[in-house]
Amino acid sequence: MKILKLFIVPMACLPLAPSGTAYGQAVPDIQNSITQDSQINELIRDQDRIGVRPEKDENEIDGEAGIYVLTLNEIFYVGALAGFGYSGNPLRTSDDVGGSFSTNITATAGVQTRLGDTIDFGLNTSLSGVEYFKNMAPSSRSANSAVSFGTALGNTPLYLGVNAFGGFNYDGSFNNSTSFYGSSVSLSAGFLLGNKTYFRPGISFTRQWSSIKENNNKSLGLMINVTHAIAPKLNIGLSSRITRTQFDNFFEDVTFVERKDWQYGGRVSATYVHNENLTVSVSTGYEKRDSTFFLSSYDSFESSMLLSAHLTF
Repeated sequence: MKILKLFIVPMACLPLAPSGTAYGQAVPDIQNSITQDSQINELIRDQDRIGVRPEKDENEIDGEAGIYVLTLNEIFYVGALAGFGYSGNPLRTSDDVGGSFSTNITATAGVQTRLGDTIDFGLNTSLSGVEYFKNMAPSSRSANSAVSFGTALGNTPLYLGVNAFGGFNYDGSFNNSTSFYGSSVSLSAGFLLGNKTYFRPGISFTRQWSSIKENNNKSLGLMINVTHAIAPKLNIGLSSRITRTQFDNFFEDVTFVERKDWQYGGRVSATYVHNENLTVSVSTGYEKRDSTFFLSSYDSFESSMLLSAHLTF
């Protein structure tokens, strides 16, 4: 009862804990909810990488990273990704207990094709895991699926996409299961700047639900991606994102605070496309979240090296 009383006093009186232990024992387990929400959001953002894309333009720059265009005879694909990385704040909370190196692996299978020469269609299922080297960091496992539709809007550079997703997130021992599902709609535009630079701004709206009902939320995101080919098989990329998230009811009966988040992120990457089946990339970036609920705020530097394989048939 002593810890519970800590959360029902006015937020201005809440002390900053020296470590995550007290919050890990709290009822309800608010820190665990924040951590799982961050993990699920990363899974949802990963759908941008494996979701449908408009057909490759004949003038598109050489070496651009992304989803390869499939012919009608090659609509199925399987893929795998293995990586090594570092996170400056793997807990994704203000109660930062230090960074950790990690390994991760993802296996994906799905279908990607065009319907009626106008609608891009994608369906995929992924299994993934992240293992941190330090015990305090939240290693996780996940299984998720998504279905996507997209189309170019006439002769304009605009592209409209709709995505529905769902899955399960677990801790490193496949316990503490949390289900999630939702949908998103996005509008982007692609521009070729010169002969070797591709510029794509976009906006998206996402509605998400979870078995931890306090994590139900809606978010609006703005993103910019720039890719520049410096060699036929080598390109560099710059991406940035700003997201505004509002939670339906994040433990408001306990904290007396309505949770609304601003999240900012930027990343620089280099990608080597060995061939249409094998890609190597390195990246580094910064993530920051400002939240009306102080424990949800965090900032972190993230780096990774990834090897991905992709086979169509």
